[in-house]
Amino acid sequence: MIPENDIIECLRLVPDPELGLNIVDLGMVEQVDQREGHLRVQIVLTSPGCPLSGSIADAVDVTLRTLPGVETVMVEFPPDIQWGPKRLTPEARRILWGE
Repeated sequence: MIPENDIIECLRLVPDPELGLNIVDLGMVEQVDQREGHLRVQIVLTSPGCPLSGSIADAVDVTLRTLPGVETVMVEFPPDIQWGPKRLTPEARRILWGE
């Protein structure tokens, strides 16, 4: 098993192409499941039908494959979960809104 903290820290290296902040601080990472080197990551897009979803999925895949033991990465965008500013971490709020 890959430590969940290692996975999350790795995902912090993936920026949202439009906002430039990482997908973890933006609250876009909904869930990560793993089974014997196979990861399934659910990402909530900041806007439904985002045209950059493919590049986000590619970046998640490439980044997570740098972790030892990762064989495959499947990225999903659950259509029934909506992103909102409440998902932002305090750090992201400070950067985006100066809070």
